Amino acid sequence: MDHHYLRLPKHAILNAFTSALSASDLNIKAMKKFLNVQQQNAQTKSDIIKAMSAFNSAEIHVGWVVDMLIENKLDPNNGLLISLDFIPTQGGECAYATWLTASHRFFSIKALVSYGAYELLEIESFEDITDKIFISNHQRGTGKSFGALALEVLHESGLG
Repeated sequence: MDHHYLRLPKHAILNAFTSALSASDLNIKAMKKFLNVQQQNAQTKSDIIKAMSAFNSAEIHVGWVVDMLIENKLDPNNGLLISLDFIPTQGGECAYATWLTASHRFFSIKALVSYGAYELLEIESFEDITDKIFISNHQRGTGKSFGALALEVLHESGLG
């Protein structure tokens, strides 16, 4: 039996592989758009609980949040971390968090933290965003809003 193999230049193989990865990423993003309302709400609620759990278990990457809360006269034991994200930059990582107090106040926290150690390097902002948070249990196409789901998690945690 005679086998014939197609020999492709390395750059053609690399381009095909990269295109396949990009197409795969696009398929994942497209699939998220097709989640039903209950699945979208469950995913958002899961993300909120994940941030809350990281804070409650005192994981290293959330210690800077405690510093920010205390500096702004908020009790770290009287609220929930409901979102957390990091974006690498030249001087460290831009850290973004949202804190929800037991009295239903939302705070946006932005800071620069060190790589790996997550020590607070610079405070960018600490802002009360309560008036900017949309709260609805019946948004068309997505069900509950992020604010409504965060309040739901707060109540379920026994703080609100």
